[in-house]
Amino acid sequence: MINELIASKNCRVCGLAIVIAVSTSVSVYLLTNQLFDKSDSHVITTDLFAGANVIGSRASNSLQFVTIFTQHGNSAPYVTYDNYLYNVNDTRVWPNGPNQLTQSVFPARSQACPRFQKAQKKSLENFQEQNGSKMTAVLRLVQNLSGIDVFNHQLASGSPPLLDSMWMLWESIKHADNEGLVLPEWTKSLYPEPTRNLVAKMTRACSGESITAIRLFQ
Repeated sequence: MINELIASKNCRVCGLAIVIAVSTSVSVYLLTNQLFDKSDSHVITTDLFAGANVIGSRASNSLQFVTIFTQHGNSAPYVTYDNYLYNVNDTRVWPNGPNQLTQSVFPARSQACPRFQKAQKKSLENFQEQNGSKMTAVLRLVQNLSGIDVFNHQLASGSPPLLDSMWMLWESIKHADNEGLVLPEWTKSLYPEPTRNLVAKMTRACSGESITAIRLFQ
């Protein structure tokens, strides 16, 4: 799932737009607000980040920390389905393969802050509880329309299989769309919505759902 973005060699630098660059409060704000439908009431507001960046009484208001992540070049999805139209191993479509085009700047998951990992786990559990039925419905629709087995794809992220399956679906579609490739007919019923909105919420849950998580991530 989204942890593929921040796990050493599995890292995929992605504006999600792609998934997917997630980092500090600045990056998370830009990313999730780009992915969310503007009418969605859950779009992250600056109030959340104001609470996460409280300054001392002697400090002045100034830019504290900025990170910018972007995707460049023709980079394939991290993984695709065996019978997908644009398979990740097809060098005619993806000459650079599936790995990131620049080195990861994030620590391996095993080196991440234990408190952040705990906050992240709780956030992802809440996300799955609230959106699990919606993700299952989308994946079942894909399976019925395409004949592709999209369930139970466990990546190296350690995330729940349902979240990994949703992320794999997003990567397969979004990267092809970014490259201007013709999308399969079955994608029209689920892309960009509701897939985009679900992935945006999942991204937020993974990186910046709470003030505590944002502080620890910085």
